[in-house]
Amino acid sequence: LKDHEQARSLAEEHSFLQSSLGADILVNMGIAKANGQLLEEAVADFEAALQVLEETEMLDTEMGARVFQDLSIAQKQLGDMEGAQESEANARQILDLCEDTEPDG
Repeated sequence: LKDHEQARSLAEEHSFLQSSLGADILVNMGIAKANGQLLEEAVADFEAALQVLEETEMLDTEMGARVFQDLSIAQKQLGDMEGAQESEANARQILDLCEDTEPDG
């Protein structure tokens, strides 16, 4: 977890936090916190990652869907079933969009 915190502060210093790399760091921190049962903090990190993806216009990507899925898992563990269902629905909607826009090959 300490390494994730260092990565985050480095990213903040170099303005990477507002990029897909920054979102990735936030997701990894969220997963580490969820594994350590710091569920409220994990949810906050996943929500921050979604905010970064929205600001960088990358929310409607597979990465966005993955973050919503991670958020849903943490919300379920916290007992927030309504939030978890909403996050899961967002993930499915994004994945459906991604499938629709893939070139036929």
